[in-house]
Amino acid sequence: MVKFSALFQLYILFSVFAYPQNKAEVLVLGTFHFAFRDLDIIKTDESNKIDILSPERQAELVDVIERLIKFNPTKIAIEQRSWSQPIIDSLYKKYLSDSLGLPVGEMYQLGFRMAKMLNHNQIYCIDEW
Repeated sequence: MVKFSALFQLYILFSVFAYPQNKAEVLVLGTFHFAFRDLDIIKTDESNKIDILSPERQAELVDVIERLIKFNPTKIAIEQRSWSQPIIDSLYKKYLSDSLGLPVGEMYQLGFRMAKMLNHNQIYCIDEW
């Protein structure tokens, strides 16, 4: 009985410390490529391309970002290779200091803008499996 009790206590200790009690909530947002570089399998016909920098689309982006902010993300990741992290860090710092206007890409229009509104110091590059 003592051996069973010791094993059971060890199991309980392992269960309490090995597995976090609170699981992280993750929100994944996928978009089309705002710049329409047509590098993906699906190509967008000219008649279906939109101008993401138009006042109408910018208002829509602000609406989407305001809704996403309600989730209160603690980290924002963008689709960029990890080796480009120093470049993204530099661009994001320029954006934070108002030295960079936002280019067309979704990583800028959504990622940079939302991270700044949330007072994040960094955006994380992920694009590898």
